[in-house]
Amino acid sequence: MSYRGGPLARDERATPGRIQAGDRAPDAPGLDAAGQPLILFDVFRGPHFTLLALGASQVARAVWRNARFGPRVRVVGVVAPGDEVQGGDVFVDLHGHARAGYDLEGDALVLVRPDGYIGFITTDMSTVGVEDYLARVSGT
Repeated sequence: MSYRGGPLARDERATPGRIQAGDRAPDAPGLDAAGQPLILFDVFRGPHFTLLALGASQVARAVWRNARFGPRVRVVGVVAPGDEVQGGDVFVDLHGHARAGYDLEGDALVLVRPDGYIGFITTDMSTVGVEDYLARVSGT
């Protein structure tokens, strides 16, 4: 089942990939910041949106902006092994399964809705699009 093209799905990439906004968010194995095994489905668990910030160069800025979202959004940096990250929740994409699963190259933000579907994908790392999306779907 997919909700591509629906009112809760927005993909801002010039050329959407195999996985798009409106699709079920793929799972992937990885590690947490302490090196313990973790899967993305565990990261998504809860009544919150999850913002995956893919790309070490942008993770710190996305995590810092988390305060603007409040408790409704959990920001998680998806990084490669050895990438330096300062603070925030981290998912170490040990073998590249997360990046491959989401069919992404380069830096990107992926907002996963509480129901486990991708609501928004962008390569604009400013988070303005994420804020607009959240305002549109929540009415605030």
